[in-house]
Amino acid sequence: MTIHRAEMGGATRTPWGFDAENKRVYVTASEKGEPERLVLVDPEDEARNETLVSSNPNVDPNGWLSSSDERNLLAVSYMDGMPGYNFVNKTHPESVVYAGLINAFPDRAVSFGGISRDGRFILFRAYSDVDPGSFYLFDRKTGQAKFLLSAMEWIKPDQMSPMEPITVIARDGTKLHGYITIPRFSEGKNLPLILHPHGGPHGPRDQWGFNPEVQFLANRGYAVLQINFRGSGGYGNAFESMGYRNWGTTMINDMTDAVDWAIEEGIADRNRICTYGASYGGYAALQTVVREPTKYKCTIGYVGVYSLPLMFKDGDIPEEESGRNFLKRVMPETLAEQQAQSPAFNIDKINIPVMLVQGAKDERVPMSQYDILKDRLTEAGKPPEVTIVEDKEGHGFYDYQNQVDLYTAMEKFLGKYIGPAKPAAGAP
Repeated sequence: MTIHRAEMGGATRTPWGFDAENKRVYVTASEKGEPERLVLVDPEDEARNETLVSSNPNVDPNGWLSSSDERNLLAVSYMDGMPGYNFVNKTHPESVVYAGLINAFPDRAVSFGGISRDGRFILFRAYSDVDPGSFYLFDRKTGQAKFLLSAMEWIKPDQMSPMEPITVIARDGTKLHGYITIPRFSEGKNLPLILHPHGGPHGPRDQWGFNPEVQFLANRGYAVLQINFRGSGGYGNAFESMGYRNWGTTMINDMTDAVDWAIEEGIADRNRICTYGASYGGYAALQTVVREPTKYKCTIGYVGVYSLPLMFKDGDIPEEESGRNFLKRVMPETLAEQQAQSPAFNIDKINIPVMLVQGAKDERVPMSQYDILKDRLTEAGKPPEVTIVEDKEGHGFYDYQNQVDLYTAMEKFLGKYIGPAKPAAGAP
């Protein structure tokens, strides 16, 4: 039975579950692709009247809290810059407990992992941008939270750098959201900057929280810019679909506009900017250079796509019908457009130092993507300055020593071309 059908980027209606009386249905709904709202719908109501339960003007709901008997919806969670909950049933006893636990950690975000069937025990994690977090088990009977474990107990939060939500207005007036991480022991001005686009690109988005790569870069003196460009998930179906067929154009322009924002704010030194990303982010790291040949001093592509036409031939995406349908939906339609949005077909515009990183066993972004860019750069007399290929790695490096070698090489490469800012007094 078809519940809902709509054009790409248009309306959405997704059932979440029944209410306490098992009569009405919770549905996330959007009429024109705007961020979804949570509503209650009576299936037997021919007029299809809806009761608004919760909404946020900027982002979709990304989760919810239910009562231990699973009959009552208590709260809806959102990631609008910072993570938070909208309590829709404020009088339920368990809502009071959840809200109390959130308030008990004013400098942390709290995420809940579950509640026991009898409602006595609640598992939760308290975390932040500078703290990977710790897990606790709260006993409602005793009113005590028992510490269980830390995610990364060796991390020292007071030495990490804060991640601040930002809003950027793109050149066409579209509102973009993202984050800027400023090295803790810096003055926050005239810093070398790393543009760090996320992977995906459709569905994923950058979120507030502890990010080891971002903290690594900030620790070395770099400001790190993450922008949820058009095509990113979480901001409504229309926002995501704006990136379709525009991987190398509109989406890249959004990144450029965010960099310009950082320069205008006095955060970034316009003469010391590099870009680094993985997967789609690796593609974007090279395509930003194609679009803006003089803006960046170096670029790092990590397991990135560099030829859009190759995506239709190699890798695991075109092996399945769902993958082929995805490519037809999001890729530029003609070969000429695909090549125009591919770094490997625009070598003449890439005139800065390049670092390429690849896993030889990568099935998502296979070696052919690495090879075509490396070979064409070499043929043009400007081979990548640094190349790292690990025979036993796939779509990302997981071996500890391989990670150490990668980030050591990255630190050296970035330092050579944009040099980290001098840390302020008190830096570790």
